Amino acid sequence: MFQSPFMIKFSTRTSSTIFLFLIAYFAQAQKNITGTVYSGIDKKPVPEAIIVVKGTNLGTVADDNGSYALTVPLDAKILLFTYVGYQSVEVRIGEELVINAILEEGVDLNNVVVIGSRNASRTKIESPVPVDIIPIRSVVNEVGQVDINQILHYAAPSFQSNRQTISDGTDHIDPASLRGLGPDQVLVLINGKRRHTSALVNVNGTVGRGTVGTDLAAIPAHSIDRIEILRDGASAQYGSDAIAGVINIVLKKDTRHLSAVATAGQMKAGDGTTYQGSLNYGFKLGKKGYANLTAEYQNRGATNRMKAYTGPIWFAGSPTGKTSLSEFDYFNVADQGGKTRQFRDDSTLANNGLNRSDFNMRVGNSAVQSYGAVLNAAYPLTEKIEVYAFGGVNQKMGNAAGFYRLPNQGTQNAADLYLQPNTNLPLGFLPQINTNILDASGAVGVRGKIKNWDFDVSNTYGTNILRYNVGNSLNASREAFRIANPSLGLQPQTSFDCGSLAFAQNTTNIDFSHHTDNLFHGVNFAVGGEYRSDIYKQNNGEEASYKNYGLVTYKAQNGQDSVVDKLRKAGGAQVFPGFRPENNIANTRTNASVYADMEADFTANFMMGIAFRYENYSDFKETQNYKLVAKYKFSSKFMVRGALSTGFRAPSQQQKFFNTTSTQFNSLGQPFEVGTFRNDSPVAQALGIPKLRQESSNNYSAGFAFKPNEAFELTLDGYLIDIKDRIILTGQFAGDLTAKTSQDSTIFYELLRNNAQKAAFFTNAVDTRTYGLDLVTSYHLRAAKHDFRFVLAANYNRSLVVGDVKTTDLLKGKENIYFNREDRSRLEVVNPDMKATFSVNWKYGKWWAMLRNVYFGRVSYIDPNVTVDGTPRLFDNVNNQTGQIVEKAVTLDQTFAPKVVTDLTVGYQLTKNLNFSIGANNLLDVYPDKQTHSVDVSYGRFDYSRRVQQFGFNGAFYFARLRFDLK
Repeated sequence: MFQSPFMIKFSTRTSSTIFLFLIAYFAQAQKNITGTVYSGIDKKPVPEAIIVVKGTNLGTVADDNGSYALTVPLDAKILLFTYVGYQSVEVRIGEELVINAILEEGVDLNNVVVIGSRNASRTKIESPVPVDIIPIRSVVNEVGQVDINQILHYAAPSFQSNRQTISDGTDHIDPASLRGLGPDQVLVLINGKRRHTSALVNVNGTVGRGTVGTDLAAIPAHSIDRIEILRDGASAQYGSDAIAGVINIVLKKDTRHLSAVATAGQMKAGDGTTYQGSLNYGFKLGKKGYANLTAEYQNRGATNRMKAYTGPIWFAGSPTGKTSLSEFDYFNVADQGGKTRQFRDDSTLANNGLNRSDFNMRVGNSAVQSYGAVLNAAYPLTEKIEVYAFGGVNQKMGNAAGFYRLPNQGTQNAADLYLQPNTNLPLGFLPQINTNILDASGAVGVRGKIKNWDFDVSNTYGTNILRYNVGNSLNASREAFRIANPSLGLQPQTSFDCGSLAFAQNTTNIDFSHHTDNLFHGVNFAVGGEYRSDIYKQNNGEEASYKNYGLVTYKAQNGQDSVVDKLRKAGGAQVFPGFRPENNIANTRTNASVYADMEADFTANFMMGIAFRYENYSDFKETQNYKLVAKYKFSSKFMVRGALSTGFRAPSQQQKFFNTTSTQFNSLGQPFEVGTFRNDSPVAQALGIPKLRQESSNNYSAGFAFKPNEAFELTLDGYLIDIKDRIILTGQFAGDLTAKTSQDSTIFYELLRNNAQKAAFFTNAVDTRTYGLDLVTSYHLRAAKHDFRFVLAANYNRSLVVGDVKTTDLLKGKENIYFNREDRSRLEVVNPDMKATFSVNWKYGKWWAMLRNVYFGRVSYIDPNVTVDGTPRLFDNVNNQTGQIVEKAVTLDQTFAPKVVTDLTVGYQLTKNLNFSIGANNLLDVYPDKQTHSVDVSYGRFDYSRRVQQFGFNGAFYFARLRFDLK
């Protein structure tokens, strides 16, 4: 689909930078060590165990008999033995030339990490910046969540991701954040290589509005060995987007292991039925190569937490205070002020055999069906060089519903569609958004050692394509046009091809690293470069999906066009108008960068590191970022650490070029056609919306790590993140002909031409400050034959908008639209101010169990219909009983109280190869507080807020799982 030449481009300046850091290595005496790695469970050898000289890049892999041979320097001190499913073991190197090791079963949270440091043997507890290790291969068997977003949402306190409802494409790709920042301010890697983002930009009123994230759910959970979360700014090390941190997904690479998992579950409410099946198999390529394959199928049913709709159906209120009939009144009921609209609707329901629930929406999770496959492979070319490849493909089909189009919403309906048989009573309709999302990626590379330098040359390509189709809908203007022009022979249309979004990214990397023990107590050097191309495409839908058939353009005497809507019906497919031909875009951006990184252990206890990165974008200015880290060991048990860094994030291609019109509903339940316009559009220029700029950041962190013994560890880290020129999606501007100003009339006509009533834009509006604390502690206890592991992790996080909102002279008087109270709240209080998880894992013989409690702190909704200083605004309010419209001054702000969600899973080893488990997510069926911020207009639609969420509102989920393992 994307055809673009991707080439490595390095200037002379880049080459000079690389070779500047390629220093001569130091020759040293060596000795040969051999041995065997055994399992502490059955005393059998452990094939493919990993052996590393701690503090260096030297290492090897045990053969099929668990034996190994390794040449080490004479001054090497410690060998580190690791293998998946076992706890790592450190053995001191003495005079002996044969060193055996015994690995005990268990989840090791102190593994060697890939991110945070380019020292290949740095463990998590020794990292100068905080890193979480989530052992997904174990966790995925213990919890009912089946996709990565939800697994991390409950396992990592600094990570937040909730499923959204009635939010167009965001119903199908969950926005996720780290440390309360935006989805586009965290960088995702797979096996240390940059992962592409999704094509979707979140434009509805959800968490992450105006941002672009990565679809983590496209990666099958059973293909993953572990996930490393670097909770620190890392733009200097890994490039832009790493302002909040880095999530690195490490794929499985074990061989001679077949595993099959089947999971089935359902919500306590009786919906949301979920089936998930996966198959993972690894085999050897030659003697030391491997190939690990995963296939996964998932089917998630929709949920709905709406009860019975209580609002007006056929009869709408009027400003006179009397009830009035809608255009769909087929009963010739006289205007009787003594009867309420509620009574007339109820009698109509009763007379036609209908219930109020027949007019319900679907307020809950969308339905999703997906297929995915992942490959991770490597093959040695020589003793020191191997070629590797990994990648995957995921196909996801989603179905979500929008707001119910009620019969009394005349501009959204047609007179002869969606009628009750025999009576021709108009019923309205529930439009549906159907998505087809293709996500594919692949990486190939060569890595190894040349003399004492490790090298890695790779190319990674990824794409995300999102196709929209709307069903059970209509284009009201087309249907009115069809009825008015029967001679044209047009047929009713209820489904539409609404177009597609596509994003592709190609990244070429070259990396070198070298560790020497001959400088100080060890120095690690790393240099490299990256060349990246981003391509964004937007393709229009069919004509009926976007056109307003009532618009007529006249040429005025002054030569300016005048647009009139003769039909006064909404144009485009209801729920999601298709992309228009003028929305089409195909744009490419390139980025070239080089970096240098050095870590030095000046003494046995003191270490410092520095990283520098230079980047140059084809459409933005060049940037330089740096990072400084340091740690000091007061003893082998206690260490302090700290870091400071700068960061950079260029506006995504989606933020620069996405443009469309969609139907959105405000907090009062009123529908509007809202256009998202580019910054170079006429309507943006009329308002003085400035050109998009890059975001920049300063990141500070400090903390300590305490590990008094092998059973207990504790880390505590504080952080401060300042972001300048943060990109947001503005509020919604409307034109006004009555104002008789050139600005307002230009906006009015531009919106009308684009089938829109309001307009929003991406802009660098504010500066923010985020600060908080991360606590992680674990304890491993063995008592008799019982094995316990306790983990307590918590995050306290606060974000604030600082300084003045950045506007222009043309925006004077419109500041509260440009950046309103609700927009501010999405940055400040929409994520929990505190999140903590306490889990206990227990094992006894063939039995095992996991109990987890997750504390979700406060979140708040801030009403946009209030002035910046907090003064309530007057707005029209419909009385549900009389239909009378009155002005009412209200403030709909709401704070939702903290909640605790409990998960429990119990398992039993039926045979050597078969394990069965049952469990519950949200065992106690906890729900968030009921919302009050749209109670006057929701009419039972939203018992729970769709604007802000702590953990969703689906209630308890019960599941059973069967796992088969053959080694």
